[in-house]
Amino acid sequence: MISGILFMLVFGAIQFGWAYYRWQGLQSSAREGARVAAIGGTQSDAATRARQSQNGFATSDIQISMAYSSDDGATWSSAICDDGTGNPCTSTLAPTPCTTAGLGNLLRVTATVPAGSGKYAIVIPLWGNANITYSSQGVFRCEKSG
Repeated sequence: MISGILFMLVFGAIQFGWAYYRWQGLQSSAREGARVAAIGGTQSDAATRARQSQNGFATSDIQISMAYSSDDGATWSSAICDDGTGNPCTSTLAPTPCTTAGLGNLLRVTATVPAGSGKYAIVIPLWGNANITYSSQGVFRCEKSG
């Protein structure tokens, strides 16, 4: 009885550590994508940088979306692009995200890994699996539009 509870606690702590590691990497990758977009990168440049700057997920599992705010973050536009809605962030042409947003306005890059696949679930023996959605954002002020 005691060993079962001990195993749940130990493996729960290990799985939580993996989930936190993945989330932290995704947070960093969203910021990297926003940084590239803020200095005039294309949608494709920013999305590629966001996907490649982490190592906790397969790059094909990460969905990227970009939006902008012209009122210092009080409200956000509908997405410039969104991999999850059929408007993928793959454009290599103008206008760049900061051309759309306008210089001095905020640009937000969101990196999301949906829970649907179950590949990144928290698995605790004797307890069950917890499918979770990982999502992080990076926000930067547009410095260059192209």
